Amino acid sequence: MGPGLLNTEHCLTRGLNSTFTPYLTSSAVAQTLTYPTFDEFRVQLEGFLTPTFYPGAHIAGHSSAGGEMSNFFSSPGGQLLQTHLLIPKTYLFFPPVDPTFFLHHANVDRIWWIWQQLSPSHFYEIGGPTSIYQPTGNLTYDFPLLMGDLGPTVSVGDVMNIQNRANCFTYV
Repeated sequence: MGPGLLNTEHCLTRGLNSTFTPYLTSSAVAQTLTYPTFDEFRVQLEGFLTPTFYPGAHIAGHSSAGGEMSNFFSSPGGQLLQTHLLIPKTYLFFPPVDPTFFLHHANVDRIWWIWQQLSPSHFYEIGGPTSIYQPTGNLTYDFPLLMGDLGPTVSVGDVMNIQNRANCFTYV
């Protein structure tokens, strides 16, 4: 998949960029873990564009790898793309391109798990928008996570605990 929405045959590309590595250090992650509410933690982990750009570990990981990892449409993150601008209320599924996507997102998930372990109340905290597109709603435990060809649709509540049946794994 790519570039952009084009579907072309091409070799996997990476464009390693050390500009973002300061946001991926253990001290940067430790700082992110100090935020007391899920919404504050989520924003720091994900990163933000305004009022000033801060990439956070999530954006920084994609940007540091570059290439397919920094192309929203090439990675599995773009495989479920609400295309309300093209076809209202439909979804397109694109194949995963860069295997490092899964390693990166496993680490983002691990950081969230560490944050959950810091306080019993963290396990039950969730929030934020349901989409990057308008209109959006507030994320709840009942919100469906569409997995496409990767698996059945599950709710956010089904995957909040990594040891539940939907996930069934442990970080060590």
